[in-house]
Amino acid sequence: MSENHLTPHDTVTSAADAAEDTVVSESDEVMQRAEELVDEVGQRVGAFASQLNQQLQRFVARAREEAEDIWAEAQSLRGRE
Repeated sequence: MSENHLTPHDTVTSAADAAEDTVVSESDEVMQRAEELVDEVGQRVGAFASQLNQQLQRFVARAREEAEDIWAEAQSLRGRE
């Protein structure tokens, strides 16, 4: 049977490795949360842009109809002269 002899250096190195693993793990969790937040903000911005686009299209359609009505009225008045 072999005996397992740990030196003080081995113990410190093992503790340092464990601490580094914890820091890396926490860093990964922070990065994952940041990515989730960025994705959520992206989805909200996309939804807002879509709603804004629909409203703008409705506004432009109404403005075009009004302009056509004004043009038709002007042509009608011009024909009466």
